[in-house]
Amino acid sequence: MKPHTIKYRRIKVLVFFLLSLLTVVALLGALKRESVYLANVVENWESGASHRDFQSVGTEIISQKSKEIDHRTYVNGEEWAGTISATHPSDTGSKDITPDGSNGSESVSKSNPASSALSSHTNKEKNPPMNLNTDNKNEQTGDPTHETKFPPGQLRNNNEDYEEEVNHNLEDDSQEYVYEDFADVSDPRLDAKDEYEEDSDDEESMFDLETREALEHLKTCSTISCIQTSHKKLKGKTKFNAPHFFLIGFQKCATTSVNHYLRGHPEYLPSILKEAHYFTACQKSWNDSNCKANSTRDYIQNFLRIKDAAEDGLLSATVDASVDYAWKGEELAREIRKVFPWLKIVVMMREPISRVISYTRMWTQKGVRVSTHKDNRIACDENEELFDCLYPHLTPSAYTGHYAIPLEGWLKVWPARQIHVIQFEEFVDKTDAVMRRLKEFLGMDPTLPENVQLYNVNTRKDSGGSPMKRRQYRTLVEMARPDSEKVATLLQKYGLFNKDTWMKRWEHVWDQTLQSCNASRICMVNSN
Repeated sequence: MKPHTIKYRRIKVLVFFLLSLLTVVALLGALKRESVYLANVVENWESGASHRDFQSVGTEIISQKSKEIDHRTYVNGEEWAGTISATHPSDTGSKDITPDGSNGSESVSKSNPASSALSSHTNKEKNPPMNLNTDNKNEQTGDPTHETKFPPGQLRNNNEDYEEEVNHNLEDDSQEYVYEDFADVSDPRLDAKDEYEEDSDDEESMFDLETREALEHLKTCSTISCIQTSHKKLKGKTKFNAPHFFLIGFQKCATTSVNHYLRGHPEYLPSILKEAHYFTACQKSWNDSNCKANSTRDYIQNFLRIKDAAEDGLLSATVDASVDYAWKGEELAREIRKVFPWLKIVVMMREPISRVISYTRMWTQKGVRVSTHKDNRIACDENEELFDCLYPHLTPSAYTGHYAIPLEGWLKVWPARQIHVIQFEEFVDKTDAVMRRLKEFLGMDPTLPENVQLYNVNTRKDSGGSPMKRRQYRTLVEMARPDSEKVATLLQKYGLFNKDTWMKRWEHVWDQTLQSCNASRICMVNSN
């Protein structure tokens, strides 16, 4: 190769190297200047600089970066330019520009169904959605701020006008401006869209991806196995389970009144009808007159309200309040535990003689004389003495007159921590305290609902006292006492109630009835 050719190539390589070196130096210098610039902004922010300092920095940023920065923030996926809060002695109100550019007083903050439900239910949000319509107070004057909302794109497309307006207003000592969302304007590297879309999506802030997918799967469920699969995927990360609890009975113990009271609670999602009888009558036949559900899908969607609860982020408790479940005892308790082992079980019991009177009176007024139970006859015949009607229901072999055997079946199968027992007599005397304990057991806010009066929903005509001879009533008491004492013993054994306290209330009912007897030894027996 010729010498001059080699020399030419060496000079070419040297020139290329020098140009590359100069380029690197220039880049490093630019990065250093940018780093110092951002450091000054952060230092001013963290040092708690006054509003006037921020105004100066903000004006400088806008003038230098107006052509570089896309001045956008995002709230629930909608593009917004930002908010400027101004305080002026002459301001008497606020004027909002809504996303569509129209004037209105409504808040521009939007939320998904889970967010709306959370705020209305609990009024406590760990990650509340950004609200651009807050009523901030100026620290110096204490006056409400006047806020101007810029519709999408206005600030981005009119940066020069915006800069001029800010500079003009800063010269007026009577106005002070506070830059909300200042960090978004000061950092051109911040991906504001991703940040605010994530923060504004309440469900995403509440649940991780796996939980959200499980909730979506739960919405589509039309089979019991689908609910079971979704429950495993949720891993207890939601406020309530689906379904959350069963109110299993006993019949004529104020279960309807309790269900009616809970309907006023914002964290309760009742079924369209109180009792589905899905695990009893519906298992025999969908055509059974006591089966209220038309199919498993109907039971899941309209009684358990699974889809509605999942769309709400499981922020409401759902229930099956079929009160015949309690009578089925251990057999049904095992079946339901295999299906929904996470359930909470609520049981209500009433002094047995009063319950049987109310029970037979209900069927008598309905005109139903017989049933498929072993008792067969469930109503009183016309002109039949009350004692003769009640006596068969309180014999040792009676199906609907005693609690102990079916109750023990449930207590054997279900953990005591998942069972809550309410005594009817305490419920009547101390309604607020009893309902508070129930709501605490269910995980509901015990302070809600407010100003709701509880009354006997199922009070029937002619439900006052019924006459009965004193000796007849004493006979019924002695028939009911052994089972009552066994119930009290079981409740104390499983740590659910104090035995003496339980029996004291029922003894009080019996004593009051005996004391109501007149000189002819005729007592008025409560049949409500």
